Amino acid sequence: MKFLVTSDFHGNHEHVNELQQIVAIHKPDAFFYVGDLSPGRWIFETPESASEYLETVFFPVIRALPVKHKYVMPGNTDFITISKAFQEKYQDPAECKFMMDSSLQLEQFNLVFLSTVDYTTHCLKDTEAINKFETNQSRLEESYKESHIFSRDTPGEVSDDKVTVK
Repeated sequence: MKFLVTSDFHGNHEHVNELQQIVAIHKPDAFFYVGDLSPGRWIFETPESASEYLETVFFPVIRALPVKHKYVMPGNTDFITISKAFQEKYQDPAECKFMMDSSLQLEQFNLVFLSTVDYTTHCLKDTEAINKFETNQSRLEESYKESHIFSRDTPGEVSDDKVTVK
């Protein structure tokens, strides 16, 4: 299975266009976007304006990619309010599945999407108000095997049979 993993477009439509070319060349089986979809706050100051941009520019391209499985995760620059709405709206991996603090098994791969991050001083968006170790530690300690973790910071070490939380 061939994966294409990318992140941090920050609303740059040129990156979205480049993505289409890369998919056409490499023909991945699964696509993972692992954070920071939204344009900078200086461009779109409200969740509604960021949502409108993503709904008209980002998601139509992602949904049209000729890839069997498509997963998108928000990052620390994405508004939590629109991320929750996208999680409800985008649930079909053939079209686009929006992942927040969740996991899935894709063939032989167990994948974890840790989308909440610690508070930092470089960004004021509300996703950062959640402490990921409080939110996700129980997820990491579950008894199933994790082979890949998508997160801004990997909160533990991955071995063949478990995730060890630091």
